[in-house]
Amino acid sequence: SQENEDDKSLDIPVNSITKVLETNDAGEATVIEHCEHKHYLMLSDKISEHGDKCCDGCLLLISAKFYHCLRCDFFLHKSCAELPKKKLFPKHSCYGKPFSGPKPFILTSDCMFKCVLCRYLSNGFSYECNECGDQICLRCPDLVLQDAVKISGHKHRLLFYYGNYEGQCSSCGRDLSYGASRCKDCNFHLCHLCALRPTRVRHKCDQHILALTYDKVNDYTKYHYCDICEKERDPKHWFYYCETCDTSVHVDCVLGKYSFIKLGSTYNEGNHEHPLTFVKKIHYYPECVKCGKRYEDLSLECAELGCNYIAHWKCRYRW
Repeated sequence: SQENEDDKSLDIPVNSITKVLETNDAGEATVIEHCEHKHYLMLSDKISEHGDKCCDGCLLLISAKFYHCLRCDFFLHKSCAELPKKKLFPKHSCYGKPFSGPKPFILTSDCMFKCVLCRYLSNGFSYECNECGDQICLRCPDLVLQDAVKISGHKHRLLFYYGNYEGQCSSCGRDLSYGASRCKDCNFHLCHLCALRPTRVRHKCDQHILALTYDKVNDYTKYHYCDICEKERDPKHWFYYCETCDTSVHVDCVLGKYSFIKLGSTYNEGNHEHPLTFVKKIHYYPECVKCGKRYEDLSLECAELGCNYIAHWKCRYRW
């Protein structure tokens, strides 16, 4: 079969957990070695002890059980740690060519990429096409590999449709230009981005975690405003909400351009002699070595003592 041929041509381990070092009485792996991290990882379910950490794989807030490193700031959801090293994607066209059978995608990390499905920039884990190099973030494969998905914002399962699709997204109101997740039982459609919205996020506008909300919380018109941009909010569209503080915010205002980039992580690509660190500058900082400007944006800063190198991310790499 094609799948067996792919297995023979790619000499890679099947599971991303390369070694189980300890187990509990239930046979669950409690200390592991993982192919994408150099230190041992320990299983935990004590989220409150680690604050608002995100998973280094999918870049979502840690929840349920997770593995963490005792030596550095590295976290993985248990489900992300157990992902296979290789996945076959049946619906992928390399270099714009028609589908030609399943394509092997390899689990990778330690790089910056733009997901070919959701189009978000990320420095988490991805599955990379072994043939053309396209990368897919860990949040997107379910929409590609499954015929139907279930999301918490709708009672029925949604079917994914490729190509142009007429209509508007029931969540954000945008035109459905590049496929849709559609409910066959009712008039409900989601664009690809909305089908992948994180259900829990953290933002500096509120001290609590914000929950993705699907229904009108308050029917009074005067309350339909975003507490971040202070502009009017369409009550028919999804938004993030804090019940304790009554904070309501636009989805795009919370997520922004760089929601799936872990600040403080190391970047080793490029021609600078030292490792660089992702930072989001707020206060005064030296001029960008590329454009000479000093405005706030995602940047790469050298952590080497005495080296003042800093460059805006978009100046170093044009997507």
